[in-house]
Amino acid sequence: MADISEVYSLGLLSNSGEKVSSFAAQLKVSKWAQSWIMVEGKTYLVKAELFDKDANSILLTNNLEFASHFDKKYLQLLESNSIRSEYIVKVVTHQHSEPLPAHKTVISASLSQIKTKQLKKYVVDSNKIKDEKEITITSPVKIVHPTPSVLLPYLKSKGGKFIPEMWHMKALGGSGSYNWKTSDPSVAKTGEMAVVRSAGVGITTLRVSDVNNEFNYATIEVEVAPVHHLSWLEHRLEVQAQTQTGVLSAIAVDSRGRKFTNCTAIPLRYELKGESAKITGANHTSWK
Repeated sequence: MADISEVYSLGLLSNSGEKVSSFAAQLKVSKWAQSWIMVEGKTYLVKAELFDKDANSILLTNNLEFASHFDKKYLQLLESNSIRSEYIVKVVTHQHSEPLPAHKTVISASLSQIKTKQLKKYVVDSNKIKDEKEITITSPVKIVHPTPSVLLPYLKSKGGKFIPEMWHMKALGGSGSYNWKTSDPSVAKTGEMAVVRSAGVGITTLRVSDVNNEFNYATIEVEVAPVHHLSWLEHRLEVQAQTQTGVLSAIAVDSRGRKFTNCTAIPLRYELKGESAKITGANHTSWK
């Protein structure tokens, strides 16, 4: 089984009814899945093979014919080759607001007949020359984030020591267990706890994949940029004298005016002018 979603959409497949067309060769499939896990909305090539009693592969000829069975509730047959040894299926997408738990189905293939022009026909016991696999179907892995990318500040203390900023990420779908990895650890690093940390100025890609299916993954861009200046989130704050507390929040901005996703590692110092208010917190300004 192989995920061919991208290459199949290019329309490069030619299906000949006169010979055994190799879908795998035409689509240049070089990597087959190690586990039978499919993802909703994806397209897959499934291939049946014959082996002798010593586990040697048998060449498939156009006088063979295979039969397959799968649940149409989960899989849609798009096409098969002339002897039905290779077929392309698309996993049905079920509409739901939240990713559903993984569910299972069974797919099977058998040798149904050997065609011949001789008077003596070959008798094939399709109950013996068959195989079946249990398929696990999951929803696509996706990253849950309020913005299309993550922007973290590049910080240094007065002594020149680098101060890393971090941001917690969240993913849904798949098996629920994930591997997190960045394409360039010199820009941002991550680990098993779904936390991305700044490391150096630049842009990298954060990838999260299902631990049980590396082909089920999602990505998001992570950028680390120097801090240009600070800005207030609130332009104006009014509170009733001696009765209420108001909070002013400061946020760091880069040279392009973009607000950082998180800037809590930035050491801030507040200065208040006037006698009608006082500062009561280290990380925020309260007016009383």
